[in-house]
Amino acid sequence: IDAALSYIPIFWDDENLHWLNGTDLLNIHVLDMHAAIETEYHKLTYLVPAIQDSIPVIEFKKWAMVVMSRGETVDLPDRENKTRNIPQLAIMPLIDLVDHHLPMPVKPLFTDDDLLKYQETGSRTNISYNADSAAVILKATVKLDPNSAVTVGYGVRSNADYLLYHGFTMPHEWSDLTICTQYGMIELPLPESMPTWKSQFLAHPYRFAVPACPNHKSTPHVIIGAARFLVATDQDVIGFEEKLIKDPSLLEATPAFRGDKFLHHS
Repeated sequence: IDAALSYIPIFWDDENLHWLNGTDLLNIHVLDMHAAIETEYHKLTYLVPAIQDSIPVIEFKKWAMVVMSRGETVDLPDRENKTRNIPQLAIMPLIDLVDHHLPMPVKPLFTDDDLLKYQETGSRTNISYNADSAAVILKATVKLDPNSAVTVGYGVRSNADYLLYHGFTMPHEWSDLTICTQYGMIELPLPESMPTWKSQFLAHPYRFAVPACPNHKSTPHVIIGAARFLVATDQDVIGFEEKLIKDPSLLEATPAFRGDKFLHHS
């Protein structure tokens, strides 16, 4: 691994970042990544001030990106309840050195189920936790030719995600066949007559992501919810709070599958 992690966009110099000018990857995701890692760093230095004397923020960013780039999400025993496994991001010796490989799809992948199924069937290996040996095991799911590389699938993701987290991209054809992994950013400007009670919830333009491929799991309620907040009245909010007292499950949501790491897990 390049010690300077120069293949990761958040460590690119201005000359290389110029190639990303005008893209959401630079204007939103790279900046959000910087902000997220710096926030974690400031939390740690607040709790343990001595950390900033030995670990500057740039070094913390490098180690954070090592975790995000080389870590894998695996079902591991829950620390609070050992009888169950939950998805956790972890770096595993040897497995963290395995590179990515997924074959080019033969047809476009349109739904979340398509993406998940292709990840499961396209990868030549499988990573899972074995309770009997208390270890994470990497198994080949197909016969590998002699001297061939052992690889894993990092997930069916957009080229923007591959570049942001791992520092590589797939061929352009990959983007055409997996366009449903991409998200468009929509920003709704705040009304000039924003009520005081509402501005405390939303101090900046309302920015949210919408999948490139509309689907019933996310698109309608994301867009409608964003627009509704801007036209909601204080009575709407009070009414919802009263409903919430009676039914706390209103805040619960079924998480959609995403193969992304760190930011999406946090």
